[in-house]
Amino acid sequence: MARELVDLELAGVKAVPGGVEFQGGWFGVYRANLCSRVASRVLVRVARFEATAFHALAAGFADVPWAEWLPAGCAVEVRVTCHRSRLYHTGRIREELVAVLDSTVGAVGAGTGEGEHRLQVRVQDDRVELSLDTSGEHLHRRGYRDHAGPAPLRENLAAGLLARAGWDGTEPLLDPCCGSGTFAVEAACLTQHIPPGAQRGFAFQSLPAFEPRVWAQVVQAVAPVSAPQHPIYGSDRAPEAVALTARAARRAGVAEAVQVACVAIEELEAPCPRGLLVANPPYGRRLGDGEAAYRALGRALRGPLRGWRWAVVVPGKEAQRALGLMASASYPFRNGGIR
Repeated sequence: MARELVDLELAGVKAVPGGVEFQGGWFGVYRANLCSRVASRVLVRVARFEATAFHALAAGFADVPWAEWLPAGCAVEVRVTCHRSRLYHTGRIREELVAVLDSTVGAVGAGTGEGEHRLQVRVQDDRVELSLDTSGEHLHRRGYRDHAGPAPLRENLAAGLLARAGWDGTEPLLDPCCGSGTFAVEAACLTQHIPPGAQRGFAFQSLPAFEPRVWAQVVQAVAPVSAPQHPIYGSDRAPEAVALTARAARRAGVAEAVQVACVAIEELEAPCPRGLLVANPPYGRRLGDGEAAYRALGRALRGPLRGWRWAVVVPGKEAQRALGLMASASYPFRNGGIR
């Protein structure tokens, strides 16, 4: 993610536990929300202060010029985490912030439930960090996928895996387990420079500080370009999965860039001599015999797709053994709660 933000020309980019920090004004916030393919949310630091007692915590919350950050009468969701601090009671921390919001901007529904806006309080070693979510819905919700197959891969995770595999559109791509088309559509949007947030709205658009003129400049600066450099193929043994992929590609505006077909892994043929195969085969709670899919995929990569690079989501040692291939690198992550 840090490399992506550097490429977006954002300043002060630094990897930190759980994410990446950058510095800048609202232009940078707008650009990160619209253009980041791998981020989950973009948070703005509202305040940082020390507090070893609840009266100091309340005073720190009250020092924030809330009318500049939140619209009057808005619904707010408050989330709190606390580690190694004398202020260990997360419920009390939330109550102190809710009381301040009620007295300053008349926020309604402030609590743990869904809200129009979301505040995050992180307390560690008696240091309080208060952040405002500028994204709203999770950034993996691009807007092009209105239907999905079993246990779909999140769009931002798919984009991150493509980046980790070093795929930049300069070679063909094949997903033989396309499901609802996440890899194929994310790849096509990348090669056509379609911003991942082009079809959705963001929480920052209803903040008092929102600048429509600056937002228009950000949007105009990232106009899509024409067709991809190399073909993108998606296939699946299930006709309904092929239909979902085609539907997602149409909704994303990349239907001409993605070629889809109903083909079982056992029947795969190489569409061209070289390329990247990327796959999220069925496993865990998903339908079907996962190990059989991995065995078939391994045979294809040793046979008709020999010479192709590959990046495959593998849930454990059994699937890795079934795949029967030696990876040059592996990267741990969680998908659907499964390591």
